[in-house]
Amino acid sequence: MRLKKIELHGFKSFANRTEIQFEQGVTAIAGPNGCGKSNVVDAIKWVLGTLSHKEIRGDEMMDVIFKGAEGVAPLGFAEVSLTLLNGDHILPIEYDEVTVTRRLFRSGESEYLINKTQCRLKDIRELFYGTGIGTNNYSLIEQGKIDRLILSNPYERRLVFDEACGISKYRVKKAEAESKLEKVSQDLLRLGDVVREVSREMRSIKIQAGRAAKYRELQEELKNKKKSLALYQYGELLQRYQNAQNDITLLSEEKNKLEVTISDINRKISQYEEVVNKLEEEYRNIGIELANADSKRSFLRQSIEQNTSRLEEIRIEKERFTKERDEVEAGIARLNDELARSKCEMDSVKSAIALCESRLKENRAKLTDAENECDNISKSIDAKKAELIELIHRETKYQNELTQMLAEKKIAKARTAKVSAKRSELEVELFDIQNKLLGYNDKVNAIEGNIEGVMSNLTNEEINHKGLKDELNVISSDLSLLQEEKDRKIARRELLTGLDAQFEGLDSGTKEILQYNISGYPGVLGTVADFIYVDARYVRMVEAILGDRAGYVVVETFDKAREIANYVMSNNIGKVGILWLGNREDCLAQSKMPSDTRTPYDCIRVDDRFSKLARYLLGSYIVAESIDEGYRIIEDKSGEYSVVTVDGDIIEHNGVIRTHSANNGCGILSRKVELKRLEVEIEELLQSIAEKSSKRSELEDAVRSCESVLESSRHSIYEKNVEKLEMTNELNLLSRRKKLLDEECENIELEMSDIVCQLASFDEKEMSINKIQSELKALKDGMDCEIGKLENTMRRYAGAKKGLIEENNSLEIDMAKVVERVGALSKAIAKLETEIDDNQTRIQNIVSRILQLDDKVSEITIALKDKNDEMMRISATVEEFKQRITSVACEKDNGLQELIAIKDRYQKCYGTLRETNDKLQRMRLTENEHKIKLSNLIEKVKEELCFDISADQSYAVLDSNVDLNAIAKDIDEIKAKIDSIGSVNLLSIDRLKELEDRHTTLTTQEVDLVKSKEKLMEFIRDINRESRKLFEKTLSDVKVSFNELFRKLFSGGKAEITLLEDGADIMNAGIEVLVKPPQKELTKISLLSGGEKTLTALALIMALFKVNPSPFCVLDEADAALDESNVNKFTGLIREFVDTTQFIVITHNKRTLAMADILYGITMERPGVSKKVTVSLIKDGSNVDLLPSKNRKELVGTGV
Repeated sequence: MRLKKIELHGFKSFANRTEIQFEQGVTAIAGPNGCGKSNVVDAIKWVLGTLSHKEIRGDEMMDVIFKGAEGVAPLGFAEVSLTLLNGDHILPIEYDEVTVTRRLFRSGESEYLINKTQCRLKDIRELFYGTGIGTNNYSLIEQGKIDRLILSNPYERRLVFDEACGISKYRVKKAEAESKLEKVSQDLLRLGDVVREVSREMRSIKIQAGRAAKYRELQEELKNKKKSLALYQYGELLQRYQNAQNDITLLSEEKNKLEVTISDINRKISQYEEVVNKLEEEYRNIGIELANADSKRSFLRQSIEQNTSRLEEIRIEKERFTKERDEVEAGIARLNDELARSKCEMDSVKSAIALCESRLKENRAKLTDAENECDNISKSIDAKKAELIELIHRETKYQNELTQMLAEKKIAKARTAKVSAKRSELEVELFDIQNKLLGYNDKVNAIEGNIEGVMSNLTNEEINHKGLKDELNVISSDLSLLQEEKDRKIARRELLTGLDAQFEGLDSGTKEILQYNISGYPGVLGTVADFIYVDARYVRMVEAILGDRAGYVVVETFDKAREIANYVMSNNIGKVGILWLGNREDCLAQSKMPSDTRTPYDCIRVDDRFSKLARYLLGSYIVAESIDEGYRIIEDKSGEYSVVTVDGDIIEHNGVIRTHSANNGCGILSRKVELKRLEVEIEELLQSIAEKSSKRSELEDAVRSCESVLESSRHSIYEKNVEKLEMTNELNLLSRRKKLLDEECENIELEMSDIVCQLASFDEKEMSINKIQSELKALKDGMDCEIGKLENTMRRYAGAKKGLIEENNSLEIDMAKVVERVGALSKAIAKLETEIDDNQTRIQNIVSRILQLDDKVSEITIALKDKNDEMMRISATVEEFKQRITSVACEKDNGLQELIAIKDRYQKCYGTLRETNDKLQRMRLTENEHKIKLSNLIEKVKEELCFDISADQSYAVLDSNVDLNAIAKDIDEIKAKIDSIGSVNLLSIDRLKELEDRHTTLTTQEVDLVKSKEKLMEFIRDINRESRKLFEKTLSDVKVSFNELFRKLFSGGKAEITLLEDGADIMNAGIEVLVKPPQKELTKISLLSGGEKTLTALALIMALFKVNPSPFCVLDEADAALDESNVNKFTGLIREFVDTTQFIVITHNKRTLAMADILYGITMERPGVSKKVTVSLIKDGSNVDLLPSKNRKELVGTGV
């Protein structure tokens, strides 16, 4: 895979669409400061998905859109496309060529595309995971990034290594998995809460669903009764409706006979009316024709007068046109004379023009010859000057080489003395290191003994901590169970409290009285159940005795009871039971029980105020433990008393036995007893929870204390280990230092021999350069003499050319004046000819108009004669019409007399028909009334019973003797039963089914979430294992490569990569880089000089490339801090990796540019607009010799 090209349009300073092609090898981009070179790097980072405007040197992301420049309008969007060749399919996509595009519009909208298909930013990032390509990876080294890499902390530096190891994608997947795991855990918590809430609601809704089912049964029975009643009513109404229809049929037949008679009379009336109408029509037509003839005669009279007047107007107009024709003919003669004079002047001016053109052509030929001679001499001068400049450049080049060589010779001599001094220092340092190694070994042995003692104490404390932790877990589990039990009971209490507050189970009338009492109705004390306190064992017994009376309203006095009863009856609010606190001694005396028995009153607790009322309600029964015991009591007491069992079964003294279901516990009294029991149980649970919480706090304090001791011991062990590690590191450093010193001693001996050879070479080269400089000086002096002679000849030709130019200018001015006069005469002649043509055309129009007027006079004269003849004919016609109109008027009067007689007979028949219609209308009203009643009955049955009674024929076979009042009474009784049920939630049945279905669904979802959680945790463990394996292998390889490259760049020394926090998880450990340049101590990379930092960072980056090559690497002025010798090392290092990686280098350094295979230039022809230009690289000798022979050709670039 390699980078093919990048396309920029509207990105920063690249206003126009710009395409930069990249080939295998090194591509260099050069140009002056501020021209937009680094914008290419920003474009690569931007298209790869950076979201930080600071990373691309902007104040906001909109800064990437071209903002306009002088003469160039701003653009509405920025677009960058990066194309890579994917023949080896390193990118996980099936295409052999992959183009990644990013667009940003000024509206804030952005687009990402892969091969012109819209995608997400996440898709682009995932595409490049593990390839070394990314916005912050080691493949993009922009300005300042080397310093950031050097000065970053170990944990930030770790991110670069993660990308090189190929585990950055695993980190992203792990983060996504952990996010999903957190979401699944939260979903499990929420789902558990929802399941508990649904369970609580199911328990509450089951009671309401049972009442709703009973309500539906009664409603169905009520519907059947109403259907029977409606069928009887429908049959009766239908019989009446059919009788009315028969009466209507008889009256309709009588009506039809009268209508036939009236129809005959109407036919005769129509015939007579038709005759009269025809006579009236004829009378009107004759009158209209008479009026038209009279009107036409008047019109002809006016037309004759108008024609006579028009003849006089035509005569006057003809005289005016004859006068105008004479004036125009005189003007044409005057214009012809003026045209002849202008044509004579035009001939003389054309002769002058021919003479000027001949002289001007002769002077231009002389001037052309002079200019050609001047150009030839100028070219000769330029050629000589170019040769002179070439000689100067070569002379300068050799002078620079000589200066540099002398400086290097001086440096070599200085190095000789320095190397000798260094050799002495190394011998002293080797002796000191051997003494230090002996001391550090003794210290390490002492530290290991201390660590063994602390480890023994730590083991004991860990056993104690485990026991406390287990006890704390047991207490926490118990406390959680108690909390759940408390929450369940509180929810039940809230449910029962809500039902009690809504007076659930009471009659609708009782509810209204109690609600009215809450809002201020005085005298109502509550219901019977509010004042009776009974143990759970006797609840069913008391409820069986009280029955509906448990919900009776209790008031103070009889007067108040009567007042409430009147209120109930007057407002018809429903059934209400009322009890008052009166004197009930008579009732109590009659119900006195034997002394050896127990009554239900003895099994309850009640305030003294209500004791008489309670005794009245419960004191007339004897309590038995079982039904068998009750039978025995009845037999012993001879049926004198009634008996009730603890389970609620009642044996009346009159022989009636009533039994109660064992699970009947939903009454008002049961609810109140359960509420009191729940209050006690909740209080007990709160007390237990407080005790458990206190015990848990004590255990938590003990665990924290134990953990503190453990932490202290571990910290002590850690400090001892750190001290041991430091000692061990010092020993290792000293050993490595000793080895390095031995190697440096050997290097110093080799360096001394190299310096001696180098000095001899410098002497030979100095003699050669001095000889070449003497030869170049002689050639330069001869070239200056030749250029002086050519310049004198050039000045002579220039004087002659100036005289010819002045003469030509004078002739051209005279020529322009003559040509201007020709143009003026041509315009005057054309104007005269146009005026003559216009006047002749005018004369023709006038003659034509006179002829037209003569024709008009002839037409008008003929028309006057015709109109006088027609006037006489119309007068005769008017007299004829007057005689005919008198005859038609007489015939019309006779017809009207006969028509009046027939209409009198019609009126008599019509009166009889009207009486018949009145009878028929009344009968139809009766029929319609029965029909409406039938329709209303059908609609009412449809609305109430959803039943079409008209389609049911069963009404025809019903018993006619059925008592409809009895059916209506049954309906009222069923309605009363429905009312006694009270308020019913009909939706509770469907709601119960929904809750059961939802509970099943939620339980299934909970199981699925648990499985998902386990899969995510296993996935995270797999990622951790794979990441650790890749990191350990890559780190080991990078350490070896980094040390090799560092020694190569620094000609010795040593470099190390270490993990911080030994013993901790290596996946979270930071990375520290330690280096030792030649003749310096081992130190951190941040303490090096600028050039050393750059070389070290390059060594580190190239080591990463060696382990995990990236398809391309962008270096933006990475060589800025390097001197010339280090630049050579820099370029040589890049050349080593050209076979596996493309390099895009942005630089100002000539030596770096000389290393490039392809050179591009960025310039600004127009301020603010960057442009890729094509010029010749070979412009002066100083640069040509820097390039290899293969690059000395026309290349893409700036003039460097």
